[in-house]
Amino acid sequence: MRWRRDGVAEHPDEVWLGVLPSAALRNVTCWMPCASHWSEVVLFKPRFVLDEHDALVLVPCPARSLHDLVDIVGDQTRFLAACRSDHWVARASGAYAPFGSSLLHRFALGRILLTLAERGGREPREQLLDPESEVARIESALVREIAREVTASGARFRCIVLPDRGDLRALHESGTPYWEGTVSAAARSESGAQVIDTSRALLDAHAIENDAMWAAGGHYSAEGNRIVAEAIERAVE
Repeated sequence: MRWRRDGVAEHPDEVWLGVLPSAALRNVTCWMPCASHWSEVVLFKPRFVLDEHDALVLVPCPARSLHDLVDIVGDQTRFLAACRSDHWVARASGAYAPFGSSLLHRFALGRILLTLAERGGREPREQLLDPESEVARIESALVREIAREVTASGARFRCIVLPDRGDLRALHESGTPYWEGTVSAAARSESGAQVIDTSRALLDAHAIENDAMWAAGGHYSAEGNRIVAEAIERAVE
C-alpha cells in the first residue's frame, strides 16, 4: 500500500522491502489484539485477502475515525461484523460472539474449548512452513506482487529479511530459515529480485545471546542495526 500510494510517483531506481518473518501473523488481522493478545496497538487496520485466482484484494480499515473505533469495540455484535475478514476472529468466531449467543458460552468446558481454539496456531514458523496456510499464502502474495510491480516500473527490487531473536533461535536449531519457502521464494520468483537475508550476519555476531544487540520490544539496538547495515552494504556492493 505504501509503494502504491507514495513510491510509484517517486519513480525510484530501487525499492527495498524489509520483511520481519515473525510479524507474518499481522498480515491476516485487522485488529492487532486478535493476533497478539497483549498488544498495546488498539487500532484497526486494512488487510489483504486472496480471491479465487490468488490475487490480492484490499479489505479497507473497518474504523476510519476514532469515533468508529470506540463504537466498534463497545459493541460486540458490531465488532464481530467489522472483523469478519480477520483470520483469528473467523476461525474461532464463537470466542468473540456476544455472550450467550452460543451454547458453548453456557458451560465452563465450552468456554475452555473456545479459548483453546482461539489461542492455538500462533507460531509464525508453523504458519509459514505450511504452504496452504492463509498466513503463508498472503505473505508470499504480498512479496511477489510488490516485486512484480516494482520490476514492471523499471526499478530494481531488493527484499531484506530482518529476523528477530526468536527467528534466529529457530534458524540456529533447524539450520534452515523457516521463511525460505515463502518470503525468499516469492521475491526470487521475479526476474532480477535480490534477497538479502541478514540472519547469518546476526548469528555470526552472536546476537541470540548478546543482549547488547537488542533494544526494548525486540527491536535491534544501535549495535544490532550496525550488523544489519553492514550485511546489507556487503550484499549491495
